[in-house]
Amino acid sequence: MDKRSQQNKRKKIGILFLIIVLLMGGLSIFKMQETAPPANPIVNKQEIPRINLANKTSTEVNQELLNQETDINKAEKEDSKPEPENNEGQDNKADNPNPRESSPEDTSRGDGIIKNDGKYPGNTSGKGDNLNNTPGAGSFELPTDVNYFYVDIVDLKDPYRPDDPRCFYKITHAFPELKVTKIVVLNNGKPTPHHGGLSNKGWINLQKGENWLSVRVTYKLPNGKTKTFERTTEPSVVVLRDPDEILIETDLELEYDNPDISFNVKTNPVDSHVQAYLIKPDGKERIIPIDGKNHLKTRLSKGVNKIRFVATHQGWKETELVKNVIYSETKIKVYSPELEKKDYRNGSGYVHYDKSISFSTRVEDLKTKKPVKGIRMDIYLGNLLVHSLSGGDHDNVVIDNLPLGLRTITIVARGVNEKNNATEFKTAQYQILVGQGGETPEYVTSHTYPNANLRARTITHNQYLDFKLSPYTVDSDGKSYKVAEHKVKVYHTSSVNDKTRVIMRENVLGLFCYSIQLAEGLNTIDLVIVTDELYEIHYKYEVYYIPKEASDKPIGSIYISVDASSIGMPQLAAGYVNIYEDQPLSYAVIEFLQQHGYKVSYRGQSNYAMYLAAIIKTNMMRNWNPDMIPPGERKRLEEAGGAQIWHGDYNINSLGEKDLTSKSGWVLTLNGRGIRGLSNEYPQDGDICRMHFTITGNLPN
Repeated sequence: MDKRSQQNKRKKIGILFLIIVLLMGGLSIFKMQETAPPANPIVNKQEIPRINLANKTSTEVNQELLNQETDINKAEKEDSKPEPENNEGQDNKADNPNPRESSPEDTSRGDGIIKNDGKYPGNTSGKGDNLNNTPGAGSFELPTDVNYFYVDIVDLKDPYRPDDPRCFYKITHAFPELKVTKIVVLNNGKPTPHHGGLSNKGWINLQKGENWLSVRVTYKLPNGKTKTFERTTEPSVVVLRDPDEILIETDLELEYDNPDISFNVKTNPVDSHVQAYLIKPDGKERIIPIDGKNHLKTRLSKGVNKIRFVATHQGWKETELVKNVIYSETKIKVYSPELEKKDYRNGSGYVHYDKSISFSTRVEDLKTKKPVKGIRMDIYLGNLLVHSLSGGDHDNVVIDNLPLGLRTITIVARGVNEKNNATEFKTAQYQILVGQGGETPEYVTSHTYPNANLRARTITHNQYLDFKLSPYTVDSDGKSYKVAEHKVKVYHTSSVNDKTRVIMRENVLGLFCYSIQLAEGLNTIDLVIVTDELYEIHYKYEVYYIPKEASDKPIGSIYISVDASSIGMPQLAAGYVNIYEDQPLSYAVIEFLQQHGYKVSYRGQSNYAMYLAAIIKTNMMRNWNPDMIPPGERKRLEEAGGAQIWHGDYNINSLGEKDLTSKSGWVLTLNGRGIRGLSNEYPQDGDICRMHFTITGNLPN
């Protein structure tokens, strides 16, 4: 063979080798890529401009009309920073299922709680964390209304089994510089033995039934003082029972003063058959009828009654729950009309500025509504007896020299009435907030900041208003401090309701969160701040709600897939679903799952702080077994904790959080980006949302 022929042959072999390499590379690349969604069968899509999600808010403001400075503080600005992109799927439930275990570099905690970076009111240094800025040292005073630790149940099971009643907890301290001197674990309000000493890990033995858990920690501060705080665990209640038993829950109260009562009962599984029986104090038992909504009515006898619930369901153990219910016949009512109006607990926000208080007392027969005579009346200020009177009705009862602060006035009726009908001790108790009186000093008013992310006047097209406060003020020495939760009152007035107290939704380290359903037109938000020295400062915000005309036409569609390949199951659902204007991703996900025959279990609300806990379909896990978990996922499971997180429990009718492992749950991506909350995202036409089930807390590879 001549030289030219040899060269041609080598060229052909080289070209053939290159083609083979390119083909293998292409196959490898194809294998690594996710399968693209199929063609969208939904037609007549409407193209709309993409909205920057960072600017998507629940309140739209007419800037030309309302060119005012927003009253918002540093803490809220930290809270509103966009989350860093990661592999997390939903609120606090992805890579790090325990949201409180943030990395040291994070400035915002996974649960929305902002770490101390020297920006708390009272610390004006503006510096980051160091021992000089720790609670109890120098320029920083530890606020009395803040807990500086968090307690997680780290082996959460639902329910715990009787053969292993141990429940493990972990305490995360926000300030490790503080020395822990005492730890008390409480179960159902009573101290219980715990195994762990002063360390941040330990366990307790649960009691049968519901266990309401909290932990009390005493710290020694750098200045030598000690402070004790109590915080409920997360979650706050765990249950010890046979997992094959049916869960029965009821809203029965322990004691009633009316024999005719009504209450509700619910079960899990929800379609269990439940029957209720009333056992009277004489031992006689009769059936209590239950309507179609699991609502019951019955009549108690005087003394201790027992209500017995029996629940049955195919495949579950017959389960019985017995509740003691006491009926104490009450013949009289004790009250003070004036103190009822001034009671600080009834939501009026009343502050009494005089150093004496005058009121009347009334004792009435419950049946006739007439005054009762012949009894004795004792009146206490705190634990101090200030008046002992004959008869039930008195006018102009005066208590002098009231000290400042929240004071308790208790009225006690005792003895017998003129008909010689014996009465037990009947009491009425009121809390009166005694204030300074006079004008609030200018230096207090000018240095009090509600830090509300509300404008003085706002126009919105959203019926639900979410806003936050982080108020702080100054004391008589000019030192700033955060205002305690119980000294902040918020009221809502609109065209359909009078002044109504707004209950705080949550308190995140002094960041008070509220939600209001607005009425069309003008809504007035009144804010009242009471200082520690009992000065009262008022703020008013006007919110105009102008509804948009609702449109039933979709603005497009998105592709959703539901993947459980991490446990070896095939794709559970995939396809397109319509999306609508101003509706978050949660709406589309719920509708899509329902279209494919799944029920949805979630916490929060679909339009606020929604967390998808589980998807439910009869027998969806019947043919699954642990051997189906792929080798790659088994390896990742070992790296994530292995036997420490694996418990293997699950329900054949659902798939969701805490199934199989303590880190399992649903994580989601939108266009390949891990998202933190379904209700925080507003999808656009053509978006791709993928739901992945994870047993390690991470997105599956």
